[in-house]
Order: sequence, then structure tokens, then C-alpha cells
Amino acid sequence: MSPPSERVLNEYYTNYAPIIQSKIVDFLEHGRTIPVRLGSKHIITCTVGINPDSTSFVYEFLNDLLDDRNLKNLLLGDINVLMGIVRKVYLLPDIYLGNLTKKRLSSMKYQEGDILEDFYTIVKEIFVSDIYENTGVFNKTQFIEDRGLRICPYCGISNIEVTKRTDKRVIKPHIDHFLPKSIYPFLALSFYNLIPACPECNMEPNKGDRDPLSSDKRLLHLMNPYSFDEGSFIFTYSYNGAGDLDSTNFKVGIDYLNNIHLEKGYNEITAVEPIYKKMNKELHALWTQMRNLNNSRLKFAKVLLPNAEIDDLISNTSVLGYVFEERNSRIYAYYKFNKDLYTLIRKDFTQND
Repeated sequence: MSPPSERVLNEYYTNYAPIIQSKIVDFLEHGRTIPVRLGSKHIITCTVGINPDSTSFVYEFLNDLLDDRNLKNLLLGDINVLMGIVRKVYLLPDIYLGNLTKKRLSSMKYQEGDILEDFYTIVKEIFVSDIYENTGVFNKTQFIEDRGLRICPYCGISNIEVTKRTDKRVIKPHIDHFLPKSIYPFLALSFYNLIPACPECNMEPNKGDRDPLSSDKRLLHLMNPYSFDEGSFIFTYSYNGAGDLDSTNFKVGIDYLNNIHLEKGYNEITAVEPIYKKMNKELHALWTQMRNLNNSRLKFAKVLLPNAEIDDLISNTSVLGYVFEERNSRIYAYYKFNKDLYTLIRKDFTQND
């Protein structure tokens, strides 16, 4: 997934920074409050906002965002910058984090009539309810189209292009919050946190609202698609030799190159690994294609191009029918799967020539 250009980032900031800052001013200077009802039988009503002359964390957090330098970090910072912001927030006691409940309210010693300065409720109201989920403010379809993705950056399989019907209805993929907005609502509009994705990857039992950060907020168990490193793991295969006409004799594997954090993420946070491990039929087709290439088409190609090296002939996209440049990973389904397995199969066949 290609990183955005400076122009794209500047336009994004220009579009949303004034709106965010005006919402912040509503709370800090205009006394905006949020009525909250908790429970269904024994209802408790409280008022969330920011007190005059406040020195609370939520006041300081929002006040800092009125400085463009800080807001740019939040909106345009890469995943490492966002992790730094997360760690700062998670210095707060647990009673200030997560959805407001009766239990949390009791822990905060709220008394009826008080203004409750609840960090989570206020930032969720500003970044999620007021802007991200407001279709009149945040254009999800436009955001997805502007990224120019054809294939889901999580699974590398599903098509996620926007389709506009003649009746003006739009079929579009989801936008996943890499660091979930249900946990980190203040990152609901952060550019590098917004990942166009297929429904299968964005919903349970795949990634859903699972947190890719470790409990201490210092390690990632998934790669952010904007900084995806295709060399961090490789697809592997095995063939048991029991008959190359039977696809069940082939198995797909994934080697995380001793990165236990990445292995944990792709096993526990997403369902990507189980999907690929079922693709023995696709592996068998690749293996058969390479065998036929090695046995017939490659020999024919060597007649036509007698001075060419074998590797050059095999890796030529006009012979294979695949494109292996990394920039095409967002365009071609199964890009890395095909590339890794073709590379391994090619090596096995050429060694046996």
C-alpha cells in the first residue's frame, strides 16, 4: 500500500483540521456537554464535559490539539507516531479508559449535578460521532477511491474497488481502523490508521476490533499496510512426493523468519494465515504450471532465445503471466503468494535440471 504524497496529506489536513479544532473549542470554551444515560432498569443520568479552569488530562489533550503541530502529528503521523500518542494516553488510570459504565462512574466518585470530565466519552464524541460517522462530514467513499487500491491490503485476495451503479447506489469496501476506534477513538481520523479493506478482513472472526498492539503498547503484532514489508515473511510449500496429480499432496506454509510477534498477530488477530493454508489447489496449479514450463515451454523459449539465462526466461512476465514488482501488490490478487511460491518452485526445478 503506497504511502500518500505530501499533497494528499496536506489536503487531508486542510479538510479536517478546522472541523476538529472547532469541535474542541465547543468543549473548551463554549461549555458543550454530553448527556449520558446508563443502564436500562435503574437509569443513571450524568453530564460529560469539561469544567471551567480544568487541569484534567482530557483538557490538556484537547488543548494541545489546538496547536497545529500537535494536530498534524495526530492526523498525519505514521504508525510509530500514533503509537507514541497511544502510550501517552495509556498513562491514564484504567478508570478513565473505555466506554462509560455504571462501574466506571462509581469508581470516578461522580455526584449528580457534577460535570464529568471523561476522556473516552469526549474524544469519541468529537472524532467518531461528530466527524467520522457523520456522512455529511467524512466522505468514506471518496477516501477509499483516493487510495487507488484494487486489492485488500490485509489478505491480498479480495477486490475492494468502489462500484457506482446506474441507480446512484454505491458498493464500497469497509474502512478498517488499524488501531481500533473502539479502543482508540482519538485516532478515528488519523490518516495512517484508516485502511480500506474487504468485509471479511474487517469483521469477526478476522481482525474486527482486535488490537494489534501489545499490552504495553510498544510492539505491533501486525504490519500497518502503509508500511508493509513483504520481506518480513514468505510463503513456503511442501510436496510429499506421493503423486503430483493430487493437490492434497501439496501444503502451503508461512515462514515468519523468527518474528514471533508477527506470527502471533497473523494467527490470533487476523484469519489471513488459515485462508492461505487452505490454498493447496492454487499451489498445485502453480507447481504444475512451473513443471510444464520447465519441461516444454522453457525448452522452446531456449530455442528462440539461445543466449538467455534460465532464470531470465523463467522470471520473464511474458512467459509466466504474472507481475512481480512490489508496486503491483495493490493491483493483483495473490501477488505475494504467487511471487514467493513461484520463486521457491523455480529454485527447486532449476536445481533438478
